[in-house]
Amino acid sequence: MTTLYAHNHSLCDTRWRYTRYADGSEELYDRENDPHEFDNLITQKDSREDLAHVVKKLSAWIPKKEPRGPDLVDDRVKP
Repeated sequence: MTTLYAHNHSLCDTRWRYTRYADGSEELYDRENDPHEFDNLITQKDSREDLAHVVKKLSAWIPKKEPRGPDLVDDRVKP
């Protein structure tokens, strides 16, 4: 697992990389068939049981509680 600031986590096993960002967005890459991680498969997780299983397995390692809110995110600033 790699974490960049709070709530931004990326997890890998021997085949897959799953990333969840502080804003709730996600990425999923099959590094065996897409070693350069060009094809984000996350939009297919609801229609493919195999991908849903990978996301569930890897996301289980994401911390449930973190000591503070996301760094570098200021909710007072609206675009």
